[in-house]
Amino acid sequence: MLGLALGLLLAGPALAAELDSQLQDLLAKHDSAPTQAEFQALGEGVDAELLRLAQDPETRSSARARAILALGWYPSPQAQVFLTSTLAEGSGVDRRKAAQALATGWGYSPALEQALADQDVQLRMATIRALAQLDSPQAHQALQARVMTETDEDVQALLAESLTEGAP
Repeated sequence: MLGLALGLLLAGPALAAELDSQLQDLLAKHDSAPTQAEFQALGEGVDAELLRLAQDPETRSSARARAILALGWYPSPQAQVFLTSTLAEGSGVDRRKAAQALATGWGYSPALEQALADQDVQLRMATIRALAQLDSPQAHQALQARVMTETDEDVQALLAESLTEGAP
């Protein structure tokens, strides 16, 4: 019995290292973004490892962005807190991926509606795309409300397109 317990204890770090290696390979793909099925095929512990990679400033920016996006497929309170914080205080592509992940995992949220008013045009556009994918009256209302105050022509065009496509 002691031998089995010791064997499992020693295997833990090896299993974690193997999962880390598999995730790193998946996140490094250049030809296409990894799919939900590819992440799920890696088995248990993917969510915690994705969160660790997304939070690690040493993770390559492209891999971190993909890890952030994939967190939407693993909704947990820890991931939601991280994504909401990244959306509010992150930088560039991380914020855009956080918007998409939040919409994927949790649907409409006030944090997404606030991002519609951010000074970053690319974030506003990513948030519009994320909200437009939701079948939610709140998301539709948030997009509709933004029409009245949006000043950027490209963002206005995307809002109009999103609302037209989402119309019944």
